[in-house]
Amino acid sequence: MKHIFILFAVFLMPLLCFAQKEDYVWVMGNNIIDFNTTPPTVRANGDFAPEPGLTSVCDKDGNLKYWINGNRVYNKNSEEIYTSMSIQDIEHLNSLTLFPMPGSETNYIYMHLDYKTKIIHFTEIDGSKDELHPEFKDFASLSYNGCSPVLIQKKYSRDFWLLHQDANTFNVYSITKNGLFLHSTKTFDKEIYDDFFFRINDSRIANSQTLIYTYVLGMPDDLLYMYFDFDCINGLITDMTLYHNGSDFMEGEAFTQNDNFFYFFFCGEDYKDYDKIFRCPVDKLKEKDALKKYRKVAYNSMNHSIDDIKMGPDGNIYFLDSYNPEYVGVIYNSEDDNPNVNPNGIKLAQTSKTDGWVAMFPYTYHYPFGLSYTRDCHDFTFSFSESEYESIVWNFGDGTAEVRDVEKPTHTFADDGKYTVSLTVTLTDGIVRQYSTEVEITTPKAPRIIVEE
Repeated sequence: MKHIFILFAVFLMPLLCFAQKEDYVWVMGNNIIDFNTTPPTVRANGDFAPEPGLTSVCDKDGNLKYWINGNRVYNKNSEEIYTSMSIQDIEHLNSLTLFPMPGSETNYIYMHLDYKTKIIHFTEIDGSKDELHPEFKDFASLSYNGCSPVLIQKKYSRDFWLLHQDANTFNVYSITKNGLFLHSTKTFDKEIYDDFFFRINDSRIANSQTLIYTYVLGMPDDLLYMYFDFDCINGLITDMTLYHNGSDFMEGEAFTQNDNFFYFFFCGEDYKDYDKIFRCPVDKLKEKDALKKYRKVAYNSMNHSIDDIKMGPDGNIYFLDSYNPEYVGVIYNSEDDNPNVNPNGIKLAQTSKTDGWVAMFPYTYHYPFGLSYTRDCHDFTFSFSESEYESIVWNFGDGTAEVRDVEKPTHTFADDGKYTVSLTVTLTDGIVRQYSTEVEITTPKAPRIIVEE
């Protein structure tokens, strides 16, 4: 019997997440990089000095909404609209960020740290009445124990999980419109050196949202790095791997768009490789000493100092060089065998380096839009907000022909089994994105009928 499978669109249509543009404007103190154009454009942003804790968020159309500089929140016109508790150290910049309020396109949550009272505050930014001058109100709070919290986006959703460390126990909180709620916990029960503080200091999340890389501060003068396997759908840590990493101190890291490579650099004059950007295959990361055994130089600045690195919404890797403060470097084709590096890729409107702080890229998050659909018994009709692509190709994983340029396909699977259905999207600017999911087809068994005499 053949099985008409219309419902698989439930799984695949959420993968069309490229239409949202909430990370398309980067505010870097006195410079703004706008990715709504190709190539990105840059404009000056007054006399703002770059400070730690930078974050910028936009609406779904790529229009700047709010941004952070230090402990101050600004609107899109660069008007200061809120001042939070101050931070004392650049080490705590991960505790300052903005992200969407669940279920709202007008409200945001500002996560910030009161270092003196050891409290992480979550403040709601309510822009429903006045976007430029929103209302700020208390939303939730957590205790701060020296560990940077990690914000993890739920896959195919505008919602987030929060990973919060408490000694050897890692708590996952769900963030809802009603507050923070403890969702799951996992204890790292393997042996840890007694003289390590063992606390998360910085983190990077793979674009698949299933692998979290962190580096962990230790004592004395030593470092650990750790990987979390994370089920971002169900909010569960499925595995943790901890490695001792000697004195190598990584200051910046970035996953490539398809999570094939992990780019990173060392910072500080004490390290001979501080002027290089390395990369390591992601599938090797969990091997011991992988960052030493498998790393290859992607760029050598020749005695310059690399300050920051970040993947852009266009799929390129961007970096800052303290000896080249008028430009942002760009690594094109970052997943190819020989990536193309241009240290003068983007000219800034104002010099990026100022007294006191070196410019850094902002923390940004990409939020795929929610789907809407109608249902008539077993028939589903889906819609999504935008469709900015040149072509789309569906492969149903069962040996049948690919289907091209159909937004809402249906498909017939001839046999029971599990199939990997993939979607390849070519965007209007030439970027290619690939998505996949597994579906399972089973034939319902006939009910057993017992007739009693």
